[in-house]
Formats: sequence, structure tokens, C-alpha cells
Amino acid sequence: MRIPEKTKPGILARLTFWVSQRMYGRVADPLRLYSHHPTVLFGTSIYELAQQRANHLEPRLKTLVQLQVARMVGCPW
Repeated sequence: MRIPEKTKPGILARLTFWVSQRMYGRVADPLRLYSHHPTVLFGTSIYELAQQRANHLEPRLKTLVQLQVARMVGCPW
């Protein structure tokens, strides 16, 4: 990673790091970058929370759509 980690992340960054650690077993790299800009981190966190709570699709189909979109945009995560 070329951008150095923030030496003292704020409370929102620490909270999202903790959630990422629990969900994925490690802190996602994009979160480390977003921690440099709390407004971006907040907006992204709200978006991700809304996406997780959306229940218009059955969970299996929702997961397949997320994987397909990630593949289409070349997301390694």
C-alpha cells in the first residue's frame, strides 16, 4: 500500500476496523484508505449498511449479484 496508515484513527475508523475484523478476519484495505477522510468513511459505511439491510432480494441472489458486480469492476476483495 502506497498511502501510509493513519497513526491515530478516529472513533468511526476504529469502529469500522473492528466490524471489518469480525466479518472478514482482517481489516479491509479500502477502510484503511477511507480513514484518512472521515466524511468518505461515514458515507461509505452508511451505504454498506443500507446494502446489507436491503431485503428486496433473497439472500442467495443478492450474494450472487454482489459477486458478479465485483467481478465486472475487477474488485479483488
